[in-house]
Amino acid sequence: MKSVITCAAFLIWPSLVCADGFFVWKNQQRDIHEPQQKALIIHDAGWEDLVLSVRFQGAPEEFGWIVPLPALPEMEPRSPRIFEVLSQATQTPWFGRTPGKGMFMEAGSSVQPKVVTERVGIYTVSLLEGGTTEGVMEWLDREGFDLPTGADPVLTDYLESGWIFAAMRITLENQAGGMADSLANGMIQPIHFRFPAEHPVFPLKISSLGGGESEVLLYLLSRPGWVPHDAPGMLWESHCWSQIPWGWFRYGGEGGGGIPFLSGLADRFAAVADSMVLTKARAIVKAADMDDVGFGPYPALALLQDGDLRQRAEAATFIGRKDPPGGYAALETFLDRVMVAVDPAKKDFTGNGIVESHNHDVTSALWAAGRFGGERAVPLLSRWAVSDNLEWQTEALIGLIATDPVAATPICRDQFVANSHRDAHFPYEVERFLELCVAHLVEYGTDEELSAMKALAEANHDPRSWDRKWLSKQGNEAGLESGQTAVLIAAALGDEGYVAELGEHLRKFEITRRGASGSRRLDYYFRNQPWNRSVKELAFFLRNGLLVDRMVEVFSGRPALRDSLFRAVAHEGSPEQIPDDYRATLLARVSRLTSEDVALLVSIWEKAWTRLFGASEEENDQGEGEIASVDAMGKALAAQDALGIQGEVQALEELWEQVPWAEFDLKRSLVISAAIKDDPAACPMVMDYLNHDWAVRLASWDSSADLAQREFPANGWPGSWIFQIRTDDRNLGSFLARTCSDDVRALARDPAAPAILRMFCLIEFWMAWPEQEGEYLELMEGLQEEFPPGPLRDRIAQRLHFWRTVVPEMKAASEDW
Repeated sequence: MKSVITCAAFLIWPSLVCADGFFVWKNQQRDIHEPQQKALIIHDAGWEDLVLSVRFQGAPEEFGWIVPLPALPEMEPRSPRIFEVLSQATQTPWFGRTPGKGMFMEAGSSVQPKVVTERVGIYTVSLLEGGTTEGVMEWLDREGFDLPTGADPVLTDYLESGWIFAAMRITLENQAGGMADSLANGMIQPIHFRFPAEHPVFPLKISSLGGGESEVLLYLLSRPGWVPHDAPGMLWESHCWSQIPWGWFRYGGEGGGGIPFLSGLADRFAAVADSMVLTKARAIVKAADMDDVGFGPYPALALLQDGDLRQRAEAATFIGRKDPPGGYAALETFLDRVMVAVDPAKKDFTGNGIVESHNHDVTSALWAAGRFGGERAVPLLSRWAVSDNLEWQTEALIGLIATDPVAATPICRDQFVANSHRDAHFPYEVERFLELCVAHLVEYGTDEELSAMKALAEANHDPRSWDRKWLSKQGNEAGLESGQTAVLIAAALGDEGYVAELGEHLRKFEITRRGASGSRRLDYYFRNQPWNRSVKELAFFLRNGLLVDRMVEVFSGRPALRDSLFRAVAHEGSPEQIPDDYRATLLARVSRLTSEDVALLVSIWEKAWTRLFGASEEENDQGEGEIASVDAMGKALAAQDALGIQGEVQALEELWEQVPWAEFDLKRSLVISAAIKDDPAACPMVMDYLNHDWAVRLASWDSSADLAQREFPANGWPGSWIFQIRTDDRNLGSFLARTCSDDVRALARDPAAPAILRMFCLIEFWMAWPEQEGEYLELMEGLQEEFPPGPLRDRIAQRLHFWRTVVPEMKAASEDW
């Protein structure tokens, strides 16, 4: 007789919660290996998807499994990695942020059930519909299922409710490798049932027939946010995510490799993703206490008042996302309760264990109040924005700024003045809070805020501090300097004196030169880094360049003032006073280029290009030509990248036409600058470069056949050492795949194009269009015939094997394990 594992259905629903801060609840191994029963249940639109997994003891050939279901199901095998991904996705909380009765059967009669049998993954599944208790037990006994004494009333309850039974056995034939190992360890392939159900169901009562206690782990995915009801002897530990990490579902968790079923859920619920809720519930239940599990809505309001720290944070975030009736009143009650617990002497929150380490419950409650509280939340948020906890201050101020920016302005002003001295002790927390204040003051400040910033600047600012500050550091490690930041805010608010001071310091900038070592450092940077650098990287070599970055940040709310300062410096003075690469750096950061700006950048590039290739033999002999070339290279790159960042593709095309094909590096750098903004207008330039580059580089070889006979790295692209897109031009490769897809496809299909170029397009970029798999294989097969035996032909054979054999096996393994 076969031993029987009886198992109820598991449910998955509520979405992951989102807010500020996080907890780590590392129990992944426990989730995956310990529970005797675990399940994922998705309940939506009157249907339930139930994915079940159990552990068993004994030989697989003795395994039997009976699952009661409320209706005839559709069935499919699923990958056990589903539960690994679910466990990974629920390790870290994110904070903000009964079927009707069937027809009565007279007891004692023996009516055989209707039976349909089919193969589902490793299982042979028989669906038993109708019949009497005696008839069902006779069938099970005849088929070798060994039911324990006392099974009659349990089966009767399910039959009287109109349920069916799925009786399953493991079919051992053709089970090898990982499957055989898992079976030996008591892990079996999950099975997916899909059936109509008015409410989520989990029939745990049948598990009482196994005796002993069982650990049950449920994941429930639904719109209202279901949680299992506690019952005598059955207490559930439940946690709620009101924002689901759909990326885990779509991409298969830490190990990568998407699972079609989970990625399908992400697609299925894409339109309602924000309304879904995921809950995770765990219980250890003795046999005597097992009963079918009932479900109810997530009790967010009650948990906010009486739950533990994590539950309070989850509940607050749920309220912030769902706005249930009475939700805001519950937030106010909770926050007032915490506020009363302040100990003024300790400047800390104590009392009754209300607030614990990290205080994520308070942060989440403040986030929720700011999210949907509206005008009624202004007094509450204003009180918390001046508390002694920076985390709470920041969250309350964010909500207040979004709700009532006028009420937030004096608080930002006073808190900036009061807290600016604290940066040495709390660099990260204070910087985050003060940056919030700065941004708001620049956007909403009035004469009163201007007066306060001028007073702070006069008390704390020494004009010489710009040089000391920005020349001595390569980063703002010491946090904000209140005097300098006050100057920036005052200038942004219209103080002409401080605007003039900033302009004076902007005009002092020049490329850093620290003797020969400085030149060598710059030379190394330009000669050994990819050419597709941005102006921000180039600014690393600008003296006082961090002040420019700081002005970009602070003046984001006043772009006209920032642009006028940057543009004035870029267009003023001689090159000896204002270096050309610095002019380009400033123009790259204005909101939009004028025709005069474009003309200046083009002239900088043309002058630099002439200098780059115009050093005399005497200068080269003395080493001055190399230094001049490096300097010119920096100016040319700064100018063309500024044009690229500002989307001036037409100007770059005109420069491109001036460069002969013999200068491949400069041609390539212009192409990369044109591709910075992913503008399709750059595609003709990029494709032209791609074709000419290959034609010239291959011209040094006798033929493609000669190239095909040479040895290449076993795992590398055969042409990578003569074609630079794989290394220097990675951003260009991404641009080709994202923006020029039609052009790349056309090139791959063009029989007149060099075979090795078509091979490159197919191998490097075709995977971006998986829907074209059939055409891809056809093109690769044809291309294979164009190469003689050798490394290139072998490489094509490897790709064909991968797509014909490995990919289908991976898909099958993902679904069928």
